[in-house]
Amino acid sequence: MKTLVWCVGFLLWLRRRCRRRQAKPRPFFAKHRAYVGWQADDSSVGALKLTYTIESSATPSPAATPSPASSAEPKRETIEYRRGLMFRRIVSTGRDLTRQFGYNGRQFWSSDESDNTVVTLERARRVAVTGNIIDGEAAALVPAAGRGTAQVDNKTAAIVRITPADGVPADLYVDQETGAYLRVVFEPDDRGKLRRSDVTAYREFGNGKHIISEISTANGKAIYKLTSVEPNPPITATTFTPPTPKSSWTFGSTAPYPITISHGNYGIGQSVHFRAKINGHEGTFLLDSGASLSVLFTPLADTVGLEELGKSAYSGVNGGVRRAISARERSRAWAERAA
Repeated sequence: MKTLVWCVGFLLWLRRRCRRRQAKPRPFFAKHRAYVGWQADDSSVGALKLTYTIESSATPSPAATPSPASSAEPKRETIEYRRGLMFRRIVSTGRDLTRQFGYNGRQFWSSDESDNTVVTLERARRVAVTGNIIDGEAAALVPAAGRGTAQVDNKTAAIVRITPADGVPADLYVDQETGAYLRVVFEPDDRGKLRRSDVTAYREFGNGKHIISEISTANGKAIYKLTSVEPNPPITATTFTPPTPKSSWTFGSTAPYPITISHGNYGIGQSVHFRAKINGHEGTFLLDSGASLSVLFTPLADTVGLEELGKSAYSGVNGGVRRAISARERSRAWAERAA
């Protein structure tokens, strides 16, 4: 019994001692603010226009028969307009093709290549909240706690965990000497969702202010580089609002349309098949209520006159990534009903 009491007492003492040794976050936030020279709650930076490029750190293997289209692939670029925590991010995904993301002060939103927009909800919204707080230099304005220190590229970093009320937790690795961020880890206690990025460079702009200019993903497959900073660009009332959809829908008959329901192996699972037309060419399609895009098999895609836009990829719920080509269709319609 005495041994048990002694062990419990020792653990409580050790816990208190570890807590005392945790670095208090505020001094490091103050050092960080002194280093970057601005923060979301001040007026020293009114608005910004930021241009990024995404580079792959992996050397691609040469193709046996290079495609003329692939050799003309444009450089992928991201343009971001920001004022405080409001932002609009325009991401190039191919020729004349972009996805957009933003926060208008009330809600986070995202738009696809046809400018169809949805409101960001649930976990995706919580991740967006935390990411926006970090990007907008507002980490010092949310609850935070010290988590000790660590070495990042031979530099000693204080680990500061921020816990925004509506976001996910994130660990900021702050250089104890300069105050610069060295690393950001989202959801650090969840191995399945953990996401890490290393900050490898800052860039000076406007009277000694600094902004993150290079980020490397944890897997080393992508490097985000800031190529230009434009302070106080023109900002209008529509800068942070979602775009107007480019696609349109024409609704015809409300009469029921025939579908085929197929059963999986051993009667487990069901799938819905129907006939439809892409650019006037008829085919059989599988309805996937959880898909965010349409996928065509190459033999059909090669015959329907699609406009190729760039390289892409897709994955399913069971994992695995497949290379693909993104393309634009002129029309989509139901196939003619059988007489």
